[in-house]
Amino acid sequence: MNNKDIHLDLLRKLEANPEYTQRELSQEMGVSLGKINYCMKKLIEKGWIKLSNFSHNPNKVGYIYLLTPKGIEQKSRLTFSFLAIKLEEYEMLKNEISKDTCYYSLTVKNQVVLNKAMNTGDVTIMVEKGDIASFGPTTFKGAPTIKTSYLENFIKYEQGACWDAGKIEKTKNALISTGLLSVVNETLPDKPYSDGTVPVIFDLKERSPRTIRLGASYYTDEGPGIVVGWQHRNLFGAGEELDTNLRANFLEQSLSADFEKPFFGSEDQTLNIDAELSHLDSDAYEEYKISSSVNLQKDFTDNLSGSFFWWSVI
Repeated sequence: MNNKDIHLDLLRKLEANPEYTQRELSQEMGVSLGKINYCMKKLIEKGWIKLSNFSHNPNKVGYIYLLTPKGIEQKSRLTFSFLAIKLEEYEMLKNEISKDTCYYSLTVKNQVVLNKAMNTGDVTIMVEKGDIASFGPTTFKGAPTIKTSYLENFIKYEQGACWDAGKIEKTKNALISTGLLSVVNETLPDKPYSDGTVPVIFDLKERSPRTIRLGASYYTDEGPGIVVGWQHRNLFGAGEELDTNLRANFLEQSLSADFEKPFFGSEDQTLNIDAELSHLDSDAYEEYKISSSVNLQKDFTDNLSGSFFWWSVI
C-alpha cells in the first residue's frame, strides 16, 4: 500500500470515527504503527486533520483526529484519483485476460458503486468466459479480380492457432492498407464449430484499380506542355502496380513506365522495373535517350532493407 492509499484510508476511517487510536488504525489497516504515525504527522502538517483533546473520564485525557475542510476536499480528490487508477487497472486486467486465452467470447465488465455520503467507491470486476476456440479456414468474398493467394499474405494469424479477436482487426487493417479495397468486414459464427474451430469470412469491396491523370503547364523557355498519366494498381491480380506518364512540350517529350511487383519470390521482396524513352530538341543539339532500371528490394527487419540495382542508358 503506497502513501496515497494510506492517506485516503486514514481520512475515510477518521471521518467515520475520529476517536481511533493509532494502534487501532495500525491493526485494522495492516500497516506498521511507525508508518501510521509518520502518515498521521504528514496529514497534520498538510492541514488535512487536526488534533483535539477530549475526555470521557475526568481522570483520563485522550485525543481525537478531526478532518479539516481542506482534509474533506482532499479526501474527495484522493477518492476520485483512486477510482481512476482502479479503472485503469481494470482496462489493463481486461487486456491481459483477453491475451492468449483462446476464448471465443470473453466479457470483462466493471461495476462502480459510489457512496457520496462517505466519498468512497467500490470497483467490482466480472469476467464471463466463452468456449475455447482456434482459427479455422479463411475465405475471401467480393473481390473477384484480386487473387486469393495475394490476399492471404495479409492474414495475421495461422489456421489452427489459438483464437484472438485482435488478430482479426489487424488483418482487416492490413487488407485496407493495400489500397485495393474500400470495405473489409468479417463474418463469424455465433459460436465455434463442434471441433472448436472458427471459420473466418472476409466480405470485401474493391476500389477502382485505375487512375487517369491530366495536366497542363507553361514555361517561358519551353512553352505550353501537357502531362497525361495512367495507373493500374492491380495489373495481374496480385497488387502489381503499373504507372505510365507522357510529358510533352516544344523542347522535350518523354514516355515513362514504372512497374512494381510486391511479394516477388517471397513475402519480404519487392521488384521494381522502370523504363523511359525521351527526346530533347534544343537549339544546341538533339538527343534521343532510352533508360531502364531494375531494383530488387529485400526487407530483413522492419528497419533494415537491402537492394540489388541495375541501371542502363542508351
